[in-house]
Amino acid sequence: MDAEAEQLWAATRRNVGDGCRGCLRVVVNRSADLYRRIEGWWCGIVVAAQSELGSVRGPM
Repeated sequence: MDAEAEQLWAATRRNVGDGCRGCLRVVVNRSADLYRRIEGWWCGIVVAAQSELGSVRGPM
């Protein structure tokens, strides 16, 4: 990573503690369809995880 990129990341990272697991943020102009698709994937992941644990509830 070059020095400019390192400086950018150092300036924008907020939660840098040991408990930080990260966060994905996607910014796309006119992205309602993409947002809905990502939300659907996430709901599917949550439902699958809940069914594996035996506590099935509908998507959010």
